[in-house]
This record gives sequence, C-alpha cells and structure tokens, in this order.
Amino acid sequence: MFNGIIYHTGTIQNIKKNNKSLLIGINSSLQFKKSDIGSSICCSGVCLTLTKIEKGLIYFYISHETINRSNFKKTKIGKIINLEKSI
Repeated sequence: MFNGIIYHTGTIQNIKKNNKSLLIGINSSLQFKKSDIGSSICCSGVCLTLTKIEKGLIYFYISHETINRSNFKKTKIGKIINLEKSI
C-alpha cells in the first residue's frame, strides 16, 4: 500500500535490455538496506520490486508486460522518476 505522497526522486543511471525486459539502475537519496530487496517500490506510479542494491544504485526488473502498459517504454538514462516506499 502506498500513500501517494512523493518525497523522493531518483535518476535513471543504467539500463540493461534483456530480450523484451529491462533492468534499470536508479540513483536516489532514498536509503535502502539489503533486507529491503524484494520490497515493492512505487516508481512514477508503477509498483516495481527492488531486485538489487549495488554501487549506490537500486535496481528494478521491468517485464515486457509492464513496459507495454506503462511510461517505462520511453525511459532513458538521465530521466528523473518519483520514488515511494510502501507503508
């Protein structure tokens, strides 16, 4: 569940394309711990699962279906997105 109030943003720093999916790396001041891996994070209105934390970036896997149904089909490096942890 999310409250809809955005306090943090992040900048896309890394995009890896795999077949029809994406793995995006985001730089943000929002702090995460290794125990947060697997948590749902609202990324510009799309609920994504935190898959990895590495070298100061947080990573999210985006499936082909999510790409087709969201604004992530137009994502590019340097794009700023809203970030919100679940309640």
